[in-house]
Amino acid sequence: MNYPSATYRIQLNSEFTFKQLAEIIDYLYALGISTIYAAPITMSRKNSSHGYDVIDPSVINPQIGTLEELRDLRTRLQRYGMNWLQDIVPNHMSLSSDNTRLMDVLERGSDSPYYNYFDIDWQHKEAAGKLWIPVLGNDWQDCLEAGEFRINFNEQKGFEFYYHDHHFPLAVSAIREMLSCMRETNTSQGLSFVIEDLMKGAQRKELATWKKHKEKYIGEISAQFIHDVQQALLIINKDKSKLNKILQAQPYLLTYWETSERQMNYRRFFAINDLICLRIEDKNVFEDYHAFFHFLYKEDLIQGVRLDHIDGLYHPLEYTKRLRKKMGDDCYIIVEKILEYNEDIASDWDIQGTSGYEFLSFSNRVLTDQEGAEKLRQFYHAFTLWNTSYGELVFQNKHNFLYSQMLGELDNLMDLLVSLGLTEQVTLEQRRIKKALGLFMSAFPIYRIYPFMFPIADEALQFVNKAYDVACDQDNTYKPELTFIRSLFHEDQPDKLENKMKFVMRLMQFTGPLAAKGVEDTTFYVYNPLISHNEVGDSPEELACTTAEFHEKMISRQVNNPFSLNGSSTHDTKRGEDARARLNVLSHLHHEWEGLVMQWHEENKKFTQTINNKRCPSLNDEYYIYQSLLGSFPENDKIDELFIERTKQFMLKALREAKVETSYTENNERYESSCLNFISSILDASHSYFHSFLPFLEKVNRYAAIYSLVQTVIKITAPGIPDIYQGSELWELSYVDPDNRRKVDYACRKQFLQETHRNSSEINWLKDRRKEGIEKLFVTTKLLHLRKDNPDIFIHGEYIPLAVYGKEGRCIAYLRKKGDETVLILLPIGFNVNEAGGFTTTWEDVFIKLPDGLSSKWRNVFTGHTKHLEGTVAVAEVFMDFPVGVYTSAS
Repeated sequence: MNYPSATYRIQLNSEFTFKQLAEIIDYLYALGISTIYAAPITMSRKNSSHGYDVIDPSVINPQIGTLEELRDLRTRLQRYGMNWLQDIVPNHMSLSSDNTRLMDVLERGSDSPYYNYFDIDWQHKEAAGKLWIPVLGNDWQDCLEAGEFRINFNEQKGFEFYYHDHHFPLAVSAIREMLSCMRETNTSQGLSFVIEDLMKGAQRKELATWKKHKEKYIGEISAQFIHDVQQALLIINKDKSKLNKILQAQPYLLTYWETSERQMNYRRFFAINDLICLRIEDKNVFEDYHAFFHFLYKEDLIQGVRLDHIDGLYHPLEYTKRLRKKMGDDCYIIVEKILEYNEDIASDWDIQGTSGYEFLSFSNRVLTDQEGAEKLRQFYHAFTLWNTSYGELVFQNKHNFLYSQMLGELDNLMDLLVSLGLTEQVTLEQRRIKKALGLFMSAFPIYRIYPFMFPIADEALQFVNKAYDVACDQDNTYKPELTFIRSLFHEDQPDKLENKMKFVMRLMQFTGPLAAKGVEDTTFYVYNPLISHNEVGDSPEELACTTAEFHEKMISRQVNNPFSLNGSSTHDTKRGEDARARLNVLSHLHHEWEGLVMQWHEENKKFTQTINNKRCPSLNDEYYIYQSLLGSFPENDKIDELFIERTKQFMLKALREAKVETSYTENNERYESSCLNFISSILDASHSYFHSFLPFLEKVNRYAAIYSLVQTVIKITAPGIPDIYQGSELWELSYVDPDNRRKVDYACRKQFLQETHRNSSEINWLKDRRKEGIEKLFVTTKLLHLRKDNPDIFIHGEYIPLAVYGKEGRCIAYLRKKGDETVLILLPIGFNVNEAGGFTTTWEDVFIKLPDGLSSKWRNVFTGHTKHLEGTVAVAEVFMDFPVGVYTSAS
């Protein structure tokens, strides 16, 4: 297998296409990248900025490019020895009229070969065999009476059902009903024959055959009977009784969008109505969905795949086995998997690793001072009057989301439990079992476990027991029902084991979405002691770790997970990696930060409002705003209208995601406006806020610039494969998406890289250009080429922590070693920086101990200088020339 040396994530869309990617391949090669890591490239909804709303997995999105352009890209990549890692989306597709597979289901119902392609409960007790599509702005009857429904004949697509901007194919079953109504209007016999022939053709299973047949009848109607059709539809659309009868004959029903919060008969991606999930566990669905990716792999156009949201799949182990068999042993396969801090990837999946969220947590915590972080937490609790434990907050947010947005899913799980006969010999009330199930799901401590047979592994049962304990603590009156739910995970009642496992595997498809929405997309906008840790893969519950704990994680990663990506910024992160570096510095400057926050709070009171006896913004949101501005303030220290607008749009999203004062479904416009006006007011350059904010930001940046370098070095040299998110080779200070998908200025980056190569020996020049991010770019390219030139050291080499001695300051020190080849990494944390941006003497009493048997001559990768390092080494000597130290053994 050809493992990547370093990946570069590209968000391909209509604004950045194959052609534009081709223009930067030489730059990426010069940077040191080995592998393009591409966002989804198959057909998605028009103008999609991300590509995860797939409408056809069998063709390339024409807004991105063509197959020939991809071939040309491959030729160009081969010249540089580069590869392609492709992001694919096996969990869901877009619920839209552009999704031809889904539209065939709506049109032909059970006659469609795609009838079981999507995760639809056709047996739902209240749906009468129809798929609910929640797009209406009111109840069905109200929309009907308001004249918002109509049937049209489209000369390209045939009969269609329109509701405002939404349009769907009129089902064959409805056309049959419509024909009966047309006959009452004296429709010509010839038109009747054509429509009857159409309905017979619907029984032909192959989609291509059906399309050909349908095109024939559309042509005949358009050429001979268009006037008759238009007249008949004019009458039908005015007759609400007839129109209703026709539309009700379809295998789908448009419903009021708000009912999706209470009733649902298809599995959604999280709680997003217009993303419908697949039954990828069905072998036919699997084969159809992956055929094009297999073609791309066999044609050597891609060399690996990244699997989006594997936690949504019914049987991930079986899926990964099928995919490995299909793609072959040499295909590099990683999965998007959000691991808790002490959780490991499933060892029985035939994959190379993860997309690297967990690495972000490891590097983030070691760059946060433990004592300072705890001081920040105490200050936050005092300033915001916070009195809720983090665990309680997480539980409540998950529980609230379940009952406000996923009640239909909870009902469906309860119905499944009953239909499988698992409650037959239980004397408990079903309503109480459902309530207990909601408690259990809300208490589940990780995204999910992966059982598929009994006995379930002890490691997995530990999480089940944890959920049971927390749920009992929340409401002990449901202990009998919770005990019953826990019993479903145990190997008793031999005649029930198969159905138990069916239920448990189905349940696990919903604990993940609940965790994502309750924690990442709610709690991470509510609990804000240090928001650099409100991040996918990390947690604000634990803000820091010791260097020893970090080393333990890295040793484990090298042994168990060495081929995973090391991500520090992604399309999913809440803020850019360098914004997090700035915020982590607050753990070292907490006294000064606390004083400034209190000062700003007093100065900015005049910009707050009181609405319904509530302060706007709340203390919590005010604190969140201050941190967000510190993290993402422009690197040139200048603000413009664009930054102010970006900040306001980010804050609007944060407020709605938090669901405390406002939300997406229930906008509190007065509160939102007051918060946005607060931002505009304090970002007025004439306001006193700036007189203290900018000097403090400058001080933070002196630390953060070094921490950003440290973070970069760790990402590239620690176990795992470094992933560079588009543009983040310079400062990455973005807010959450869509802000982090803004256009990247590659012309600037090309120029900077060329300048860096010309001036790489001028260390002072690099420091002078620090604000532009050139120092980070320099470190990145130097280390990426070091990896590329020494792949075995970093892919297969040992990770050896080095002991650090001394009272003042701290240092991360480790070796990467393979055979006689050794790389020494020394990184400052907890340092002091003077006003001129240089180091103070705090390193004088800090030492590392090098193992015996190593070379005594070491070459500094950044300066090119050779040093004699042997035995006990003074750290101050290492950091004399450059802020971070990476050395290769020199002969």
